[in-house]
Amino acid sequence: MQFFTSVIKSGFFDWQNLPGGYRYGFNGKEGDDEVKGGGNSYDFGGRIYDPRVGRWLKLDPRASIYPSHSPYVYAANNPVALYDPNGEYIIFVNGEVGQFSGSFGDGHPDRASSSYRSLKFVNRVKKAFDDKHVRYYDGDVGSLPSTRYDAGYTQAKVDFLTIFNSLERDENGKIIESVDMVSHSKGSAWASGFQDGWNEMVNDPEYASQFTDGSGQIGMNLMLAPHQSDYINVETSSTVVVTISHDLDDLSDDDAGSAEGIGDITNIQTDNDQMDVGDTHTIDGFHFEATEAIDAYMEYKSAPAGTDPSQIYAKGVAAVVGASKLLYNRATGKYDDGG
Repeated sequence: MQFFTSVIKSGFFDWQNLPGGYRYGFNGKEGDDEVKGGGNSYDFGGRIYDPRVGRWLKLDPRASIYPSHSPYVYAANNPVALYDPNGEYIIFVNGEVGQFSGSFGDGHPDRASSSYRSLKFVNRVKKAFDDKHVRYYDGDVGSLPSTRYDAGYTQAKVDFLTIFNSLERDENGKIIESVDMVSHSKGSAWASGFQDGWNEMVNDPEYASQFTDGSGQIGMNLMLAPHQSDYINVETSSTVVVTISHDLDDLSDDDAGSAEGIGDITNIQTDNDQMDVGDTHTIDGFHFEATEAIDAYMEYKSAPAGTDPSQIYAKGVAAVVGASKLLYNRATGKYDDGG
């Protein structure tokens, strides 16, 4: 699974001759000298890498996500700047597509695509999660929230093994990764279905024993301006589920102020006094609030044992509420304050 983060290339060296028989070399991976000699073959877990030609010796199992790159290349063919230790998933789920272009067909380019949201937003989320591997799904699959929930639930079952087989494992073969989700508008009902379907599979006895404590289940499910959220219900689990909506957003204001009927979701409503009412629902108005929520989640996840989670929660809510609500202008690449 691909996971790119900028680092300085460690270089090529003969790990066999290092003091103490150090076995690790390029990108910190273990060498396999029994095949091609010292420093000529590295074990990346899912694939074996040959640094002499800069190529994998088998297809990337996640090649379908990167159609613009050869399935045999390493780190998008740029190993000097990019690093691929293992990988994780951020799942983005789009809401309704085509509302601005007048095209609602199944072939609309915003469906299950990064183009639904700005590159600026995607990059902010990846940086906040410290995770560069993403997957896109289409949540605009029906007018009823129950239809979208069922579609997400089914898709989780369909894709489970594909994702499961790509997750990072420790030295004992146990999976140590989780999956995080960010959805918008109609896509939130779809995301809640995916969460429940995925977590069911993780808890299945056939797979549960292969996960370490705290891994496997959807880690965070962040719903932005969830549409018809009073019909969204997720099973109580270890997943941190947070919804953020703007005041005066007629398409998402039904989630504010009450958790009745929506499982263990935490609702955060923020004002939008710097934003026109017509822009309150767009995903381009959630850049700052989304990253503040993710930052709080990451702090919660890395907190030492004994930390009071309520303190992190209160701090996170305050940060989200206090975040600047500025609309991102895709045409200029700036926020509405010119920054």
